[in-house]
Amino acid sequence: MIKLKSKIILAALCGIILTGCGNNAIAYFPYGDEGTGGRAYEKVTSASDISLMSDGLCVITDKNVNKLTDKPSFNAKSVIVANEESPIYAKNCFKKMYPASLTKMMTAYVVFTKESDLDRVVKINGEAIKITEPYAKRMRLMDGDQLTIRQLLNAALVTSANDAAKALAVAVSGSEEKFAVLMNEEAKKIGATHSRFVNSTGLHDNAHYTTLYDQYLIFHKLLEIPEFVKIINQGSYTLEYKNVLGNKVITKVISTNQYLAGLLRVPDGYTVIGGKTGTTDEAGSCILMSFKSSADKNYIVGILKASDSLNLYAQLGTVFENLPQNTSN
Repeated sequence: MIKLKSKIILAALCGIILTGCGNNAIAYFPYGDEGTGGRAYEKVTSASDISLMSDGLCVITDKNVNKLTDKPSFNAKSVIVANEESPIYAKNCFKKMYPASLTKMMTAYVVFTKESDLDRVVKINGEAIKITEPYAKRMRLMDGDQLTIRQLLNAALVTSANDAAKALAVAVSGSEEKFAVLMNEEAKKIGATHSRFVNSTGLHDNAHYTTLYDQYLIFHKLLEIPEFVKIINQGSYTLEYKNVLGNKVITKVISTNQYLAGLLRVPDGYTVIGGKTGTTDEAGSCILMSFKSSADKNYIVGILKASDSLNLYAQLGTVFENLPQNTSN
């Protein structure tokens, strides 16, 4: 893993290719298995000012990393642990996986990028947000309900409401199909080039996939947005909105993160900032989570395809127990 700190060193190590002309140069670097053709890129102002993603972001060049103290293994299919200085653990970060509701992070990123007024009121089209999966999580929004973009973001991120995510897609783009186009466009801009999104929810589709490294890139970018951090730091959220009759509806939703919901105790010396969970039969139990130590060191942990929720949080516990005291390179 290479910290994106020195622009000149990064150019030498990663083999950056510049294309375009004038102030529209694009910097490219490869990641993942050799020969995949994947390229992460970001527009830069000029060839002499190359700036990829953001400071503190790491490019993983090794398939497997294990700097945890007791060298534990994880039975989840894909795992990443990183801080602002170095990689700590990486397993199958470039493997094609299903993201389940981690998808809603990309949904949120598009909304933050494209929507200028988070307090804009949206009138729900019940048919447009119809969820056919019988066990999919939802708020049970009704045709004619009126909520703000901010309320829908909270519902989608805190409690993973699929109808709220679809309502956001329709509000921003007019349809979920058009919104998915934006998701893929914006993902590529931040380097998440090994993903393909076909919906805003993460409800299973064989054509909807990602890698854990892509999810790390998306999450890292979102953590730069104060409103996103505020939303994911909540153990619960209360919505107050009007239905089609103009009557007030009050609904309290609970975080799907068991640490924030108070179902599990955060280990001493650490504070959970928040993140996103996801679960489908095909994706298993998944999480991207940010936390910090009492020394103010920030970490990101990601897990894809744990067997179930109990196993997922057991593996998170293993991460907490094995974080080394000094993880800098």
